[in-house]
Amino acid sequence: MENMPIKCEYCGRELEYEELGSVAGKKWTFPKPCDCKEATAARKRFEQEEKERERREAIERHQNRLKKAGIMPYWWNRCQPDHSYDETLQLGMGLYIDGAIGTGKTHKAVSIAMACLESRWTVKFTSMRDITRRLRATWGEKGIDEEGVFTSLMRPRILILDDLGKESMTETVLRDLFDLVDKRKDMMLPII
Repeated sequence: MENMPIKCEYCGRELEYEELGSVAGKKWTFPKPCDCKEATAARKRFEQEEKERERREAIERHQNRLKKAGIMPYWWNRCQPDHSYDETLQLGMGLYIDGAIGTGKTHKAVSIAMACLESRWTVKFTSMRDITRRLRATWGEKGIDEEGVFTSLMRPRILILDDLGKESMTETVLRDLFDLVDKRKDMMLPII
C-alpha cells in the first residue's frame, strides 16, 4: 500500500517515510519529522513544555507525599532531606532530639522525615498536642475510639512526635503514650 503524501505544516515540504518494522508481512511506516527551522523549533518547544509539565507533576507528587505524612507547607522549602540517620532507623531504633526552644529540633525532624519519604518509607509527622486532642475526642464520643487513634499511629514505618513534653498530659494520656511507644518498639517501628 502506498503511503499518503504528508506535508510539513511549517515549510510545506513533502515528508519522507521511514520503516518502523513489519508485522505479519505488513510494513509499518511513519513520516520522518521535517528538519526545517520552524519544525525543529516547534519540536524543541514541545519537548521543553513536556519536561516542564513532568517537573510540575513531580513537585505536586512530592508535595502530596509531604502533606499525607503530616508535614506542613511551611517546612517544604526550608528543609533538605537528611539521610544521616537511615541506618539507625533501618535497624528499628528511634531518635530523641533534645534542645532549647529555637535550636532546630523540628527542622531536624522534618529533614529526617523527608529523607524517609525519599526512601519510600511511610511517615507520620504529628504533634503531641494533636495526639492528645484526638485522644480526648474519644472520651464519651460514639463512633470514635482510642483504638482507631492508636491504629493510625501504628501504621507508618516512621512516627515523628513533635513537641513531646511541651504540654501537660493527664495520667491517662501518659499511659496511652507509653503503650504506643512500647508497641512500636516491640514491632521495631521507630519513633522520632
